[in-house]
Amino acid sequence: VEAVCLSNNHSRDYGQISHNDTREILEQAGILYSYEDIISYTTINDIKVAMISIYYLRNGYSGSKALLEKTIANAKEENAALIITSFHWGTEGTEKLTNDQVNLAHYAIDLGSNLVIGHHPHVLQAIEPYNGAYIIYSLGNFCFGGNKNPTDKDTMIFQHTFTFTDAVLQPEENSIRIIPCSVSSVTDRNDYRPTPQTGEEAERIMKKLNGYCKDYDLSFEKESEGVYVPIENGISE
Repeated sequence: VEAVCLSNNHSRDYGQISHNDTREILEQAGILYSYEDIISYTTINDIKVAMISIYYLRNGYSGSKALLEKTIANAKEENAALIITSFHWGTEGTEKLTNDQVNLAHYAIDLGSNLVIGHHPHVLQAIEPYNGAYIIYSLGNFCFGGNKNPTDKDTMIFQHTFTFTDAVLQPEENSIRIIPCSVSSVTDRNDYRPTPQTGEEAERIMKKLNGYCKDYDLSFEKESEGVYVPIENGISE
């Protein structure tokens, strides 16, 4: 783990002191964190990356929008060549998106974010290509200790490769891959061991995800066992 988002509805479960402790421990471990107006920066292959996280459930639409404007402007002032924005948003337990999710995601990309990642619904939601960037509306759970046996254990690893030429992002060369997973290595309970899926289980998860993405002319096909990539022309037959 190299970087984490602290903008969520559990980061202060034990009050401000424990929240401060978490930040201190992350710093001691060399793990980057972003939190509201705290932007984390790192440099990879001479490319400066900014990571922003916004707690929509506390800030609401107008507060989240204002924070987006502020943080993305600050990241640009710091000469970040790649901006990744995550939101804690949405409705728990449903694949249905809210208007605020869609509007804020589009606004983030319009302002200059190169990737939008969502979490909080605890289930997978759609992936949308928008203006040369991707929006992952909900990653679902992964290593989640809040439920001993969630009814929906489907999740995924999302991989994104960004290509730069002379420090300039080449969006047309961006590539993504999906690795379908379960939050548990067993089916009758949550053993907190996220496990990549193959075969029929992988196909079942991807069929569901493709259904969510259909409205955005996006569909995934198998590249290799347990790994899926977008279909070049959009939707599979």
